[in-house]
Amino acid sequence: MAMDAFIDELYVDAAYRRRGFGRHAVSFLEEKAREMGVNAIHLEVDRGNDPASELYRRAGYEDHDRFLMTKWLNRE
Repeated sequence: MAMDAFIDELYVDAAYRRRGFGRHAVSFLEEKAREMGVNAIHLEVDRGNDPASELYRRAGYEDHDRFLMTKWLNRE
């Protein structure tokens, strides 16, 4: 059975950006996912968030030109 994982809402405070914390966090998550038998990791990054997109690309993540779609069930 192949399992996928999702990284959601990874945030590094502005005072700590560009110091490798994001890279280390992603690496740690990947290591734990491998240990759990995860086949693929997916993530979401806001359009225009170029620093985050570059971090993920350098870590080997690929853009599949897809859009996240959401249906909120409990909104009035």
